[in-house]
Amino acid sequence: MDEYSPRARRRSALLTWQHIASLPPSLPVVYCGGFNTQKESTTGRFLLGRSREHGVVGDMRDAWFNARVRKNVSLVRTYHGFKGDKQGTLEYLKLILRALCLCWDRQTQDLHIDWILF
Repeated sequence: MDEYSPRARRRSALLTWQHIASLPPSLPVVYCGGFNTQKESTTGRFLLGRSREHGVVGDMRDAWFNARVRKNVSLVRTYHGFKGDKQGTLEYLKLILRALCLCWDRQTQDLHIDWILF
């Protein structure tokens, strides 16, 4: 989501949620990425179903709190404070991106995933 504008992040979250809500309910959805915001921000609260945006409420759940096993606990909360090993992180991100059938751009050395929502 937008790095600088909270308003743009809220709008992006709303548009993304509207698309997710339009999908068949039986279709599993995983939404992950660099959200550039805190979970307690307006955008985070909206996505997690704790606030409204233009009369709409999101309904995502944070995969971290629902995980049976939590690895790399020290890597939690990457928003502006990422301290993980870059090589290990890049390998992990490549795996996630391949699994999501996305293209890997070797020029991008700065990717991280803030949250994984479902």
